[in-house]
Amino acid sequence: EALKAKETELQLLKDRIRQEQAKKDALLAAQRLKQQQQQQQAELEQRKSRLNNAFGSAFANAAKARQAQAQQAAQAAAAAAPAPGSTAAVDADEAEVKRVLSSRNDYDVLLLKPGCDAAALKKRFKELAVRLHPDKCKAADATLAFQRAHKAYQVLQAHVH
Repeated sequence: EALKAKETELQLLKDRIRQEQAKKDALLAAQRLKQQQQQQQAELEQRKSRLNNAFGSAFANAAKARQAQAQQAAQAAAAAAPAPGSTAAVDADEAEVKRVLSSRNDYDVLLLKPGCDAAALKKRFKELAVRLHPDKCKAADATLAFQRAHKAYQVLQAHVH
């Protein structure tokens, strides 16, 4: 019986050793997994940094080019605009008033596409308000056109972010 007790004790010790070894193996596996995750995260950060550096200058250059094109277009439009008070200017004002009053929806009034951003909405309304303001525009129904443009701006402002 002493031998049997010793064998049982030996078996318990072996089981305890196996459990301890299993714990150590699990800890090592967890540490390896954590190291792999950290390494992957570091690699992702490096890739992100490289992409930001590479594309950052390209995006900046593209933005500058768009800005330059917009300025050129604005200068060309200003040069092509008729002188205030001229017959061509009055005719252009009449045409704009007629266009605004006959527009089917608020986007058409402001010559915008659905889904435009708040900056484009504000910019277009300001341009139209300057052009249609009754103090500046001498066309018949300029007041109605100005009010229609303002109403369209208010309605779209609630829908555009």
